[in-house]
Amino acid sequence: MYYEVLDCKPSHLEMSAIWINDLNPWKYPTPCQYHYSDAWTEHYKNMLSGNIKESFIVDEDFCDADIACHAHLTNQSGICVYGKPIKDVFPAIPDKDFWNSISSDIVEYDFHSYNPRYFASNILILGRILSFKIEKRILSKYEGGIWTLNYVPEKFQYIIDNAMKEWYSEETGLEYKKEDLDELRHLLINEIQDC
Repeated sequence: MYYEVLDCKPSHLEMSAIWINDLNPWKYPTPCQYHYSDAWTEHYKNMLSGNIKESFIVDEDFCDADIACHAHLTNQSGICVYGKPIKDVFPAIPDKDFWNSISSDIVEYDFHSYNPRYFASNILILGRILSFKIEKRILSKYEGGIWTLNYVPEKFQYIIDNAMKEWYSEETGLEYKKEDLDELRHLLINEIQDC
């Protein structure tokens, strides 16, 4: 299983495969033919070992709103390793599509979604979404963390600081008060929706 050889060396692998003709003219949400992230590792292992006969993530196209975000980020910060220049492949993504891509399911946003190792990342992502709404530019997760640290009330700053330490320095055992996490989550979501 080739993806297992690549995954986590040095970081977790996430990729999507899309037809180039689905980029021009631009479609939103964008059809996707294949997606891999570590959230799907067990699914693919089961499929490749014959335990799953059908899989929507490889048997049929599916619309993926996240492609708008990935394409927009590629246009802004991508590096072409091989092939045509980025500007010749990816169209300009309308702001409305990009915003929908990063904020459409914000009400259900949960710091504890996915694997527990994503907890700190999920905290930083929520602040990053708000930073885009206010600043009108895409910040890296690190820059977004610094921005959020300076934006939130002092009582929540330890949460952002801990999330930065956990995500970037791999510190463990950091404490978070559940009530503070809930309040911060509601604060950020409300501001994302109200700005």
